[in-house]
Amino acid sequence: MCQGLEDPEVDIHSERFVKSLFSEMSRTYGVVNLLSSLGFAYFWRKLAVRALPKDSLQVCDLMTGGAECLTHMRTHFGKETRMELVDWCEDMCARARQTVRRYHGKQVEVINASALALPSQDASYDAVVSTFGLKTLSPDELLDFVREVKRVLKPGGSISLLEFSMPENAMVRFFFRLYVKFYVPFLGWLFLGESGQLPDAVAIHQGVWELQKGRPAV
Repeated sequence: MCQGLEDPEVDIHSERFVKSLFSEMSRTYGVVNLLSSLGFAYFWRKLAVRALPKDSLQVCDLMTGGAECLTHMRTHFGKETRMELVDWCEDMCARARQTVRRYHGKQVEVINASALALPSQDASYDAVVSTFGLKTLSPDELLDFVREVKRVLKPGGSISLLEFSMPENAMVRFFFRLYVKFYVPFLGWLFLGESGQLPDAVAIHQGVWELQKGRPAV
């Protein structure tokens, strides 16, 4: 089991912690992500993909997870678009390959690599999408991520990013904290037999705050 969410000395951005967490979650991540977002994750991903130009011929999904964006990408871009799905967690890549086989993705390749050090050549993609992965990056890694995306995007290319955010309204934020404190850990217990062991819990406890308060504008 991945431990350490309540331990302030544990670095939730470390490669070991993140890989362990998502390896543990790989079999149920799609379902849990959908439930933990109260069903909105499906529609948010759809909107994130639709924000990209429809005529893109080379598209990359960074930190793809179990390839949850694939159905939206195929619908939006069409079957002829070349799609590369990248994740550095081996178990998540295995899950993504199952999704690709299920949808007969002939123009789709799953790549086990870090989003901070892509094997792709410069100016490879017309568009890049990434959903619910930014929270796992430290401040320095976020800057590295931006530089790497800039490197692999073609001139004039497009990027669409999706991540949770902490509500600005104090009342909404209060109920949001209750949701994180009780509902999300309940899902962790339900699916893993242990409370709190969910990527989204990690995001709200620390990662989302860093995204909105402690990180430089890029």
